Amino acid sequence: MAIIDTLPAVSVSVRLKKAYRDADEYPDPYPYHEHERYMDDYEQCARNYIESKEGTEFAVHVNVLDDATIDPWIHHDEGLVFLLFLDGHFMGKRFCYDDDFKHGGWHFAFKGKRHPNQDRTAMVESNFKFQTITAVDQDATDGEWRRAKDLGTIEVRVRLARFAGGPRRNRWVNLERPFREPEYNKCEISEEAIKGRPIYHGTSFTPPVNKSLRPPRFAHRAAIERIRTGPLFATYTFKYRSRDALKIEEILHQTPSPEPAPAPFFRQKPAYLGNSSLPRFEDLHEDEVERLARERHQQLQDEQAQSSAQKNKRSYDDFCDFTDGADEQLARPYKIIKLGNGHDAIDLTGGY
Repeated sequence: MAIIDTLPAVSVSVRLKKAYRDADEYPDPYPYHEHERYMDDYEQCARNYIESKEGTEFAVHVNVLDDATIDPWIHHDEGLVFLLFLDGHFMGKRFCYDDDFKHGGWHFAFKGKRHPNQDRTAMVESNFKFQTITAVDQDATDGEWRRAKDLGTIEVRVRLARFAGGPRRNRWVNLERPFREPEYNKCEISEEAIKGRPIYHGTSFTPPVNKSLRPPRFAHRAAIERIRTGPLFATYTFKYRSRDALKIEEILHQTPSPEPAPAPFFRQKPAYLGNSSLPRFEDLHEDEVERLARERHQQLQDEQAQSSAQKNKRSYDDFCDFTDGADEQLARPYKIIKLGNGHDAIDLTGGY
């Protein structure tokens, strides 16, 4: 996760779906220029590279600790507003204020965008995902040149904000205008606009999913009152690239693997393994190693459950043979007595 030294209570991270952890971050070594001035001309920024994967959904997580270091900016009616930009496009914002803290902190995840359906009778939700860029053979427009400038970038801009008092003014929406549904599973741009840049992925959206409209359990103050936004406070930038693009930009250095030491003759590797197309374990990506470990762990759990079920199940062989080893054991001694009528009898009283 990205943390600024002068702002330790705030952290921003990108998490890929089914990864169970934040994406690995690599510091951005290249110079940059911020066109907007920071508050008091004091720059607070974190710039990193992350690895993107084709068709993988992702979310941007923001965490703020209830720490004394943020008291000068989050108190009473004042707070911080987090604005998300993907490929230069505004995707949403969230206001963090004093009354919104729970369990010692504040957390919000930008997972996708919400928009009305074609009939404007309900809301549908689409998640963010990485998509391979399709280069179109056509002249680049001014809009595509501007878009290409920020392509492959996830940016969270933090501004000071405060409640301005009074109700929020809802935007007037023209319900008669033609509905333009966002593009899904698609990311196209002119080849001329990205020529010479190792950018292979852009941000797309998953197909929409209908969400039932339910009344909120309680009304957020930020959804009712007007919020006045102040100067730029901090920025968190993530440049997402495919693994090949990270190597081209020298973020991931391609170091040759060390030559293996010659094995003893009696442990010589079989000839059929020399031509194997399977990669070595050391060459696997850590996500692949994690997947294999999870599969092996699940396999061991299944084997253990199957073994326990077999132990609890009785079969025809599960019986006790009382005659087993009878020939090896000595017979119990017994006493023969003579009855009054002259017949022999065995004394079972055990009194001997």
